Amino acid sequence: MALAPGAIAAIVICSFIAFVFLTIKCLSCCAIIVRQEKAVCIESMGRFKRVLPPGLHWLTPIVEHPRTLVWKKVTYDGSGQVRITDTSTPYIDMREDVFIMNNVDVFSQDHIALQVSCFIIFNIEDAYKCVYEIENLHGAIFNTAQSQLNEIFADIPFIHSLSAQKRINQAMKQKFSQTFANWGVRIHQLEILKIYPTQMIKTLENQMVQERTRRSDLIIADAEREAVRLESEGTKIVLQNRGIGEQEVIKKTSEGQAQAQMLQAEAEADALKKMQQQLEKDGVTYTDYVTTERYTRAVWGVGGRSSNRKITLPFIKKNVNGLLGKGGSTKPAGKGKYADLE
Repeated sequence: MALAPGAIAAIVICSFIAFVFLTIKCLSCCAIIVRQEKAVCIESMGRFKRVLPPGLHWLTPIVEHPRTLVWKKVTYDGSGQVRITDTSTPYIDMREDVFIMNNVDVFSQDHIALQVSCFIIFNIEDAYKCVYEIENLHGAIFNTAQSQLNEIFADIPFIHSLSAQKRINQAMKQKFSQTFANWGVRIHQLEILKIYPTQMIKTLENQMVQERTRRSDLIIADAEREAVRLESEGTKIVLQNRGIGEQEVIKKTSEGQAQAQMLQAEAEADALKKMQQQLEKDGVTYTDYVTTERYTRAVWGVGGRSSNRKITLPFIKKNVNGLLGKGGSTKPAGKGKYADLE
């Protein structure tokens, strides 16, 4: 059974793609590119074979492979905390690196506790020794530097350690160079950053805490004083507004009462004026009206206290009948007689 031309073409294309894929895979396994200032240790069947310098290199498939290492990088964040990052890579960095040691506790010759900070500038010269002679390079550097610092400061009094940093740096560089050379590491520079007595640090910390506490107390006192002042001013304003309101109420009440009294007086004056006009029409004077009204009230008061319905008036004036109204009648009396009001 013959294959169709299309099927043959498909098989050829698939075969070509598979060949290209396998070629790329083999090249990626066999070829390795080493960047500048890097190095790679190659092992053959688990045994060290050679160190690859920068450039393109070919490896024997399955037999040769690069040695993968775990590098620890010690850094410090903005708050001064130590951060250790682990990186797994076959590439060994041959460039200079800075190793910082903060607050290492040491003792001087006169038994004074000190805290020393320093930094070390180094680079890897021998990749083989760095990989196969030491397991944890950064940990070894830290522990060795700490022990060497303790040994150096134990031979120097505290007073001399403050003024002999150059001599300390030279002694540390000499001792470190001899030790680190066995690990393929070269020391370029070693400097002491600061030397502080531990007691002084505690004193400074206490002073800092006291100063911050004092400032916080001052801020709180100022805030409380300002709050009391604002509260007093608010109370004063409230009382002033209340007093102004009460004064305004009293003023408005007084004005209303005065205006009411004026209106009442005007109404009474108008009523009296109209009454006087009516009395003048009836031929009676206002004086006679007032006299008769008071006299009549007095008489009615006397009559109200007596059961006798007949009241005798001592006199009667002209037109008094009209003033007394229609409720009663008068009988004029002669000279020396009394008038009766029924």
